[in-house]
Amino acid sequence: MGEGPLKKSLEQMVKNLSIQKQVKIVGAVSEEEKWLRYLTSTAVILASRYEGIPRVLFEAFATGSIVIAPNICGLAEVIRNGVNGFLYNNREELFDILDFVATNKQVILTMKSLNRDMASKTFNLGKGKEEMSLVIRSLQDVKNRSIGR
Repeated sequence: MGEGPLKKSLEQMVKNLSIQKQVKIVGAVSEEEKWLRYLTSTAVILASRYEGIPRVLFEAFATGSIVIAPNICGLAEVIRNGVNGFLYNNREELFDILDFVATNKQVILTMKSLNRDMASKTFNLGKGKEEMSLVIRSLQDVKNRSIGR
């Protein structure tokens, strides 16, 4: 999600690797769609070359997503490699991590559960928690209407 200078090269990479079904690059989205995307994703991948500690990390953890990010700046302060996400140093490591995520579903499910627990105990999610609750309630309402409740 989001816009930035890497978007076109990432879209090309996804196409070259023929992984369009597994990887979605959606660009800028509304707040509601952002939370829905987090809730339905296995992992959030940061492709930045320079980064502080972005809010996206905490939003992803709050929804149980794991974070895959470059090993830069302060990201290692938040991402514990192999525990709540993965850090990569180069393209090959990123590809190895993506392969691991795709083939080790039970490990990833455990990591996702730990992320939700960690976020609820450690971070003050404030507004994000409220936004997520609204989205979840909206999704439940849509589901209930579609099955005739």
